[in-house]
Amino acid sequence: MASPPKRPDAASGGTLIDGEDDASSRPQAPVDGDGPGSTAVVRVDRVGSRSAPLPPSRRAETAPAAPKKGLQISLPVDEPAAPPPPKRPLPPAGKPGRRGAWWDEKQERQPEPDPDDLPGRTAPVQTAEPEPEPEVEPYRPVPADDYQGHVPAGPPRWKIVLRRAAWTAGALAVAGILAVLAGYIYISREIPTFDSVRDYHPFVASKVVAADGTLVGQFYRERRTVVKMDQIPRVLVQAVISAEDKDFYKHPGFNFFALARAALIDAVSGRKRLGASTITQQVVKNFFLSPEKRWKRKLKEILLASRLEHNLSKDDILFLYLNHINFGKAHYGVEEASLYYFNKHVQDIDLGEAAMLAGLPQNPSRINPRRHPDRAKKRQIYVLDRMLANHFISREDHHREVEKPIVLPPPPPEPPGAWYVDEVRRQLVAQFGDAAVDTAGMTVEVAMDPRLQDAAEVALRENLRAIDKRQGWRGPEVRLGPERLDAYRTALARRLSSIAQTADQAWVLDLEGIYTAAVRQGASKPPKKRADETEDADTAADVAAGALEGSVPPDVLARAAKARPLAPNEIYSGLVTTVGRADAVVELAPGIAGNVPFSTMAWARPFKPERATPPPRAPADVLAVGDVVAVRVAHLQT
Repeated sequence: MASPPKRPDAASGGTLIDGEDDASSRPQAPVDGDGPGSTAVVRVDRVGSRSAPLPPSRRAETAPAAPKKGLQISLPVDEPAAPPPPKRPLPPAGKPGRRGAWWDEKQERQPEPDPDDLPGRTAPVQTAEPEPEPEVEPYRPVPADDYQGHVPAGPPRWKIVLRRAAWTAGALAVAGILAVLAGYIYISREIPTFDSVRDYHPFVASKVVAADGTLVGQFYRERRTVVKMDQIPRVLVQAVISAEDKDFYKHPGFNFFALARAALIDAVSGRKRLGASTITQQVVKNFFLSPEKRWKRKLKEILLASRLEHNLSKDDILFLYLNHINFGKAHYGVEEASLYYFNKHVQDIDLGEAAMLAGLPQNPSRINPRRHPDRAKKRQIYVLDRMLANHFISREDHHREVEKPIVLPPPPPEPPGAWYVDEVRRQLVAQFGDAAVDTAGMTVEVAMDPRLQDAAEVALRENLRAIDKRQGWRGPEVRLGPERLDAYRTALARRLSSIAQTADQAWVLDLEGIYTAAVRQGASKPPKKRADETEDADTAADVAAGALEGSVPPDVLARAAKARPLAPNEIYSGLVTTVGRADAVVELAPGIAGNVPFSTMAWARPFKPERATPPPRAPADVLAVGDVVAVRVAHLQT
């Protein structure tokens, strides 16, 4: 049994070579390296000699522990540590360096020695060939349970966002189109058809014609006379287009930009301030729709306007508008408006009158020239300005009409036979009904002769007055405040100046309406409306008659007055301005007054039908300043 090999003494400075078996127990391997294994060259230091240490950069790192089989090499543990690098001398303190001094010199680096040149011995050593490592199957990843195949790299995120936005916008557009179509189908079921002008059947007043062919009465809901487009003057068409819809001949029935502007202004202000309806939309609204202000009605209005523009021409639409629109006081259409305001047919009006008519549809009651001539003048100037801007009139025509004041002729007197006409209506209603009588446009011929009827009515009034005088003086039915007499006279003068007069005819303001209304309802009865809500002379008369004593507003009194030509033997109601010892002065118009002698007042004793009363002794017993009384004109004197 072989003994283990001896280890060299650590002090000898040799290198330990440890093989698996003792070298003396196995045959000597050939030197030339033909045997199995590999050859390693190992340097052995001399005994008792100390070799120069390797530089720090070339020192061998400590190898990990080798396996038990194979070659194990260990270096001597008593090898001295490498000396520290030499310290660089510091420059002397207080002396600044200068170029070329010794501390600026570059130190030359010594070359590192080759390990083969170091002292020692080299011996070949043969080791056994390492066993081959076992083959290991390469790593293959195992797919997860929910693996569904390879997912390729997607497009950039901005493309994904853009694609999603495009799909969303497309879906919203399709949904919007479908919603519009559904709304159109839903609303179209409630829209009436209007394919031609022959479908136009407006409310037309029924007229009562006397034996001599004169018109003595009308029954109506809307007082209207339809005229053809060739009877309407071109200047009126231009005025209406300038005032209501300057792009009438350009748009398809509605103006999208005007609607958007009006909606924006109304939304910002919080209330309706700007209108955006075209003439076509106004025709649709007046014909088919209710006046309610809702989005559904507005959509119907736009759809109907488009359909109307498709079925009718522009002139046909304008024909419907001019014959259907309201011009105030239940007068519909340009023909009735022209007769009411100017006492002439529409084909005879001039530029100023056309501008006035074109401005009325905006608010007929507020711009009525008979009630508010100042407002009517402002509106007329606006229409003239628009006509000038649209190059429909010249600047000279514009200035001439702007300088003209508004002067209207007095309304025509009421024809005789009011009670006769009431009986005619009663019989017609019993036969045809109210709706047909007021809207069918019937022409009723009666056997009444207006001249004979007027004579009968005059005789009846005279005999009634004679009977009433025998009963005594009932007193004035209306008393106005004496302290406001100047205000009343000023209001009456302003009203008379707005009425067209001829040089050979004097006109007065008859307050008979107030007197008649007072007789009908009594002075103590409260008025039906406030003073600022009166719309015509009859309503103003009711308000003035129902007001408390002395509380009638001057403008209401002026509107209640009716303009009449002054003629002898006619009865007028005037205002008492002066009461003297022998007579009293009654004013029928500013500058037109008459004296009432006391001799004509002797019958005016206090009204007591049951017993006799003493006669008056002076005019003051009968009249007072501010009384509204009826007087008869005996003769005229200039």
